[in-house]
Amino acid sequence: MSQPTWVTPAGTLATIPEGVFYSIPLVATADDTVFYSVIAGRLPPGIQVDQTGVLAGLPQAISEVQGVAQPVVNDTTSQFAIRAFTKTTVGGVTVITGLADRTFTLTVTGQSTVTWTTPAGLVLTDFDGSQIEPLTLAYSDPDPNSTNTVSLVAGALPPGLAVSDQGVITGYITPNPAATQTTATYSFTLRVTNGVSADVRTFSILVYARSTMTADNTQVTADNTFITADISPVQTPIISTPTGSIGSTRSDNFFAFQFQGSYYDGDPIEFEATTLLPPGLILDPVSGWLYGLIPFEGIVTNTYDFSLRVRDVLVPSAVSDAYAFSLTVTGPVNSDVIWLTPADLGAIDNGATSTFYVAAENVAGLALQYQLKSGSDSRLPQGLQLLPSGHIAGRVSFDTFALDGGTTTFDVGLNTVDQPTTFDLVNTFTVTATSVNGLVDVDKTFSITVIRRYDQPFHNLYIQAMPPPQDRDLLASLLQNPTIFPPDLIYRADDPNFGVARRVIYNHAYGLTAATLDDYVASLDLNHYWKNLVLGDIRTAQALDDAGNVIYEVVYSAVIDDLVNNDGQSVSKQVVLAFPINADTPAQIDSVYPNSLLNMRDQVIDTVGQVSRVLPRWMLTRQDNGTVLGFTPAWVIAYAKPGQSKQIAYNIQTQFASQLNLIDFRVDRYELDNFLTKNWDRESITLNINTLSGNGNIVTVTYATQVAAPAQPGATIIIAGVTPSVYNGVYQVVTCTTSSITFRSAITNAYISGGTVTRGPNWTPQPPTLTTFDLSRELATWINDADIICTWEDNFDTLATWTYGTPGANNLGTIFDGGSLQFITPVDMYSSDNSTTTNTTEFDKYLVFPKRNILQ
Repeated sequence: MSQPTWVTPAGTLATIPEGVFYSIPLVATADDTVFYSVIAGRLPPGIQVDQTGVLAGLPQAISEVQGVAQPVVNDTTSQFAIRAFTKTTVGGVTVITGLADRTFTLTVTGQSTVTWTTPAGLVLTDFDGSQIEPLTLAYSDPDPNSTNTVSLVAGALPPGLAVSDQGVITGYITPNPAATQTTATYSFTLRVTNGVSADVRTFSILVYARSTMTADNTQVTADNTFITADISPVQTPIISTPTGSIGSTRSDNFFAFQFQGSYYDGDPIEFEATTLLPPGLILDPVSGWLYGLIPFEGIVTNTYDFSLRVRDVLVPSAVSDAYAFSLTVTGPVNSDVIWLTPADLGAIDNGATSTFYVAAENVAGLALQYQLKSGSDSRLPQGLQLLPSGHIAGRVSFDTFALDGGTTTFDVGLNTVDQPTTFDLVNTFTVTATSVNGLVDVDKTFSITVIRRYDQPFHNLYIQAMPPPQDRDLLASLLQNPTIFPPDLIYRADDPNFGVARRVIYNHAYGLTAATLDDYVASLDLNHYWKNLVLGDIRTAQALDDAGNVIYEVVYSAVIDDLVNNDGQSVSKQVVLAFPINADTPAQIDSVYPNSLLNMRDQVIDTVGQVSRVLPRWMLTRQDNGTVLGFTPAWVIAYAKPGQSKQIAYNIQTQFASQLNLIDFRVDRYELDNFLTKNWDRESITLNINTLSGNGNIVTVTYATQVAAPAQPGATIIIAGVTPSVYNGVYQVVTCTTSSITFRSAITNAYISGGTVTRGPNWTPQPPTLTTFDLSRELATWINDADIICTWEDNFDTLATWTYGTPGANNLGTIFDGGSLQFITPVDMYSSDNSTTTNTTEFDKYLVFPKRNILQ
């Protein structure tokens, strides 16, 4: 065995800021798996190296004074040695087979210590009924990149005042009409923190009761320098809109802004301007609306200062001081928009989950929202919806257009059993991008192509944890914590199929045949009984597109199965007992069927079948280490933007991971994802043919009389085993009774004997039996552009056949009029009549396990 060879150079790895997540893989190569450990020196506090060689953590810069950790402002450099080694197991003992050591250094910049600079004690003296000027309580932090947060930890501010997370006190001191004391002192304690350090300080505000400011007041002494002789005891209304700028707008544009005011005793108030208002604007004295058409002012920018006051309508002498405001008027709006997504968004299989999106940017920096253009003939693939963010969310319906349920064929002769021909569906839609202020409104047309990969839908099978209330509260404290899942790190946070998990779900099997519920229940007879799952360690993975670019990353908890060993090997699906249980009795048990997750999955697949082996993209694409995960038992906790999953995983590991295995994940049932198959009739009916005859237009089949008509018009049927065999094939029902079915065919051969008619699974309700379109425009163009032979009659009343090129040759696919001829599935089989049920679990079905334990 070869010794490990280091790839990462020795010496300085990096200089990193304190308190900012850092991660770097240390790499050494060998013939076997390489493991890593620290053998000498010291890593910076907060940094660790795992056995895979990933060095990561939130670094801290501290030093020691006589053995006591102390924060330092200067940079701190740590030196340490890492051993890369390979190992094997001999006789149950782990033995190191090769090793190589290397020394590294890592420097952490000095700690940022935040402190209050505003002195403790009295910070404001004012009268009640006053709207105070914003009061900023100052603090200092030597790190300009720190994010500081202020919070109230004790005491109370005067009623009506509040402190922001930046330490700014604002508001209106609510009067106390019953006040008998001249003054009231409010003490409160604030805490400022940058996430690393914190400082706490107590301040106070002195409030005078204006109602006591009368000539006979004996509580105010002559040495008071705050209260002057002109102070009135009369409370006045206030304008609660913050003073200063009310924003900016464009000239040659309508503008409206409402000022807010109040009076503590509930009297009506009115607004009035004490200076000139901006040009074109008037002030409604009752409502406080400032509105009007601002005239064109060229390309210049002007700022208009003006003042307002408010008075009591019933007591005109009760009038406030003037409040100063300003409005900035700029040149005409620049509505130019650059679309960032191409018109052709790409292709998607029916049944697949969308990661499509549209995006644009306004050159003036206005935020944009998106919607389908009102009144347009826009058509998204069934099952998808456009969100205001531009994300196109949902899963594509399995039921897309195909003639005769996907069985009609082209470019072939008559009376043959042919391979189904289907169509790629191009869905075209127009998106309107608008700014929140309505100044930008632009459109662009996009398209998404749906590929009918599957003629029949499939199910997914999942297991959902149903924990007791205390465990649900524990989960909520994880999943609803924005410090663990910062919104700017989350991929498609508004998309129900991505974002942060809302429930604990383990997806057990994908692409299962949409069989009957009875078939699924039968699949639970073996290897299914109650079991407990454990949520394991936190891991990350990435999903790549076809070009190798990262689409998204996932943070997941590995689901631990106690019947699978560390090498991923499951206990056998059937175990024959050496000593039977209840021997020599009718209840004798010779074999048991262990319920490992692998055995359970195989049992279901073996019973109901599997239509598709497609897994989520993150299980199918190459990971950083070059491996492909394949099917992975996991709870996906969150979908992260590219490059952000490790930060989220670290947040979970440091704040929550040890608690995940406390979640009660008892499994006693499956849930069948029935959303895309709720309109799929899973039953298959086969009847023996009594007679069969054709008149050159339709063929009629008779059979023994049934209780009800076994098929609907438009359903697909299979004729098999008939002599002559020319009748055998796949057809679409025209009419059906309890004793006969008719379908279109030009065959008139005499029926001899035998045969069956089978109605397979179908979408219900069935689409119309006749399909029509403008032959003069659409089909004529196609005929003129191709070397074809065509037989056609209106409304498909006779069988239409096409031969493209030379009959019998290897022909190309048929193209209709350059793609202008559109086929649209006539009934939306995807969701219920209520569009709010998109992505719902309303139609999912429970499949309860039949046993409590392996013997029961």
